[in-house]
Amino acid sequence: MRQQFDLIVFDWDGTLMDSIGKIIACVDKLACHLQLPAPSEAQTRAIIGLSLAEALATLFPQVPLSSQLLIDIFRQQFIEVDAVPTPLFVGVESLLQQLTEQGFTLAVATGKSKVGLDTALQQTGLGHYFKASRTSDECSSKPHPQMLHEIMQQLNIDAARTIMIGDSRLDMQMGKSAEVATIGVSYGAQDKCLLALEQPMAIVDSIEALAAHFRQ
Repeated sequence: MRQQFDLIVFDWDGTLMDSIGKIIACVDKLACHLQLPAPSEAQTRAIIGLSLAEALATLFPQVPLSSQLLIDIFRQQFIEVDAVPTPLFVGVESLLQQLTEQGFTLAVATGKSKVGLDTALQQTGLGHYFKASRTSDECSSKPHPQMLHEIMQQLNIDAARTIMIGDSRLDMQMGKSAEVATIGVSYGAQDKCLLALEQPMAIVDSIEALAAHFRQ
């Protein structure tokens, strides 16, 4: 695998960080605050990976509030739910250490904001593993390929030597649009059947399976 790729770009929420349950809880809390029916879990899972503005506009199109006000309310709900730091999936740091020792360059492309990603990297202590990152307030939202294009340009690594790893169809679609290989992880926002619709090169069910894939 090392001979085939140089750059591995990870999604964050649902791929490295076990945050899907918290995101769903925050959406439900926001719906309650707005006195609206909560979206289904499947609807919420489908928007994970979009920029926050696009995600909330998709889930609550009937709300006559400005995009920024809706974002501010959601972030307040997140702070209230976020009393305990969101955990990484078990084995993430070992995976990143393994890949670094194998000589891969690592990066992050996420629907989080820059402040949100920086906070997560600081809390987890993982920042030193990643040579580049792009967030939804720095680039167009997924599935637009801008995040990947900018990361590859910054690191001077071709699309043919790059692979995108994520837990949603948006990640897979972004990878295809950027003409990079993709791997889906089925332990996050969307299951194997949905990920398979985008025809990634592989779908794995755990962090350990992902690590094993790159040991081949």
